[in-house]
Amino acid sequence: MAAEKVVVVMGSPRKNGNSIALAEKAADGVEAAGGKAERYYLHDMDIKPCDACEACRGNSNDNCIIEDDMQQIYHDL
Repeated sequence: MAAEKVVVVMGSPRKNGNSIALAEKAADGVEAAGGKAERYYLHDMDIKPCDACEACRGNSNDNCIIEDDMQQIYHDL
Protein backbone atom coordinates (compact mmCIF):
# COMPACT_ATOMS: atom_id res chain seq x y z
CA MET A 1 0.00 0.00 0.00
CA ALA A 2 1.27 3.50 -0.82
CA ALA A 3 2.09 5.85 2.03
CA GLU A 4 -0.84 7.99 3.08
CA LYS A 5 -0.63 11.77 2.80
CA VAL A 6 -2.29 14.05 5.34
CA VAL A 7 -2.69 17.82 5.09
CA VAL A 8 -2.50 19.51 8.50
CA VAL A 9 -3.88 23.07 8.45
CA MET A 10 -3.19 25.03 11.63
CA GLY A 11 -5.01 28.32 12.16
CA SER A 12 -3.95 29.35 15.65
CA PRO A 13 -1.68 32.41 15.88
CA ARG A 14 -0.06 30.88 18.99
CA LYS A 15 2.65 28.53 17.69
CA ASN A 16 3.30 27.26 21.23
CA GLY A 17 -0.36 26.78 22.06
CA ASN A 18 -2.32 23.61 22.72
CA SER A 19 -4.00 23.44 19.29
CA ILE A 20 -0.69 23.54 17.44
CA ALA A 21 0.86 21.03 19.84
CA LEU A 22 -1.99 18.57 19.24
CA ALA A 23 -1.89 19.04 15.46
CA GLU A 24 1.88 18.50 15.45
CA LYS A 25 1.52 15.29 17.49
CA ALA A 26 -1.07 14.00 15.02
CA ALA A 27 1.23 14.85 12.10
CA ASP A 28 4.16 13.18 13.86
CA GLY A 29 2.03 10.05 14.31
CA VAL A 30 1.24 9.95 10.60
CA GLU A 31 4.94 10.20 9.79
CA ALA A 32 5.87 7.58 12.39
CA ALA A 33 3.44 5.21 10.68
CA GLY A 34 5.16 5.77 7.33
CA GLY A 35 2.89 8.46 5.92
CA LYS A 36 3.58 12.04 4.89
CA ALA A 37 2.20 15.05 6.74
CA GLU A 38 2.15 18.37 4.91
CA ARG A 39 1.89 21.18 7.48
CA TYR A 40 0.48 24.66 6.87
CA TYR A 41 0.52 27.48 9.44
CA LEU A 42 -2.21 29.83 8.21
CA HIS A 43 -1.13 32.67 10.47
CA ASP A 44 2.21 32.85 8.60
CA MET A 45 0.60 32.80 5.16
CA ASP A 46 -0.72 35.57 2.93
CA ILE A 47 -4.25 34.40 2.10
CA LYS A 48 -6.71 36.79 0.50
CA PRO A 49 -10.49 36.39 0.71
CA CYS A 50 -12.63 35.25 -2.17
CA ASP A 51 -14.00 38.23 -4.12
CA ALA A 52 -16.81 36.20 -5.77
CA CYS A 53 -15.51 36.89 -9.28
CA GLU A 54 -16.61 33.36 -10.31
CA ALA A 55 -13.58 33.02 -12.61
CA CYS A 56 -12.99 29.56 -11.13
CA ARG A 57 -16.36 28.43 -12.49
CA GLY A 58 -15.37 29.21 -16.06
CA ASN A 59 -11.81 27.95 -15.65
CA SER A 60 -11.29 24.47 -17.05
CA ASN A 61 -8.70 23.77 -14.32
CA ASP A 62 -11.00 24.95 -11.50
CA ASN A 63 -8.17 27.14 -10.20
CA CYS A 64 -8.63 30.34 -8.28
CA ILE A 65 -7.18 33.38 -10.07
CA ILE A 66 -6.17 35.10 -6.83
CA GLU A 67 -2.40 34.81 -6.52
CA ASP A 68 -1.73 34.17 -2.84
CA ASP A 69 -0.37 31.46 -0.55
CA MET A 70 -3.63 29.51 -0.78
CA GLN A 71 -2.36 28.14 -4.10
CA GLN A 72 0.08 25.94 -2.13
CA ILE A 73 -2.75 24.47 -0.06
CA TYR A 74 -4.99 23.90 -3.11
CA HIS A 75 -2.23 21.81 -4.65
CA ASP A 76 -2.12 19.44 -1.66
CA LEU A 77 -5.87 19.28 -1.16
